[in-house]
Amino acid sequence: MGQAARGNVAGARWSLRLGVDPNEPSRYGFRHENLGQTPLTAAAQFGQVDVARLLISKGADPNLRDGGGVGQTPLATAAMAGQLEMCRVLLDAGADPNLPTSPELTGENRNWTALDWAVQANHAEIAALLRQRGGVENRRR
Repeated sequence: MGQAARGNVAGARWSLRLGVDPNEPSRYGFRHENLGQTPLTAAAQFGQVDVARLLISKGADPNLRDGGGVGQTPLATAAMAGQLEMCRVLLDAGADPNLPTSPELTGENRNWTALDWAVQANHAEIAALLRQRGGVENRRR
C-alpha cells in the first residue's frame, strides 16, 4: 500500500475498502516503500501519523516485523527515523518496545530493540520515551 509512506489517508482508506490487508508486506520496491515493508512500517518511517492511526484501527499489527528478510518493526523504524509522535502512537497501540528486530541477521545489529536503534541514531527524546515505557537495550556495546 504505497499510500502509507506518502501520507495519503484517503488513498489508504480506499485501498482498505477494496480489501487490501493492512498487514500485507509490499511486493514492490520503488518510490517510498522497500520490498517487504508493511504499510504500518512505511507510515512509521515517514512520520505519517494519520495513516498509522487508520491502519491500526483497521487491524494493522504494531508488532509485525517486515517481510522479505528485513525484520524491522514499525516502532524500531520510527525510532531509527526520529519520529517521536509516531513512537507514541505505536506504543499506545500496543507496540512492544523490547521486541527484537532482524532476528535472522548476523552481526552487530542483530536483535536490537527499538531503544537500541534510537540510541544508535542519537534520538535522545525517543530513547527516553522508550525507557519510560519499559524499553531496555539489547545490544552489546
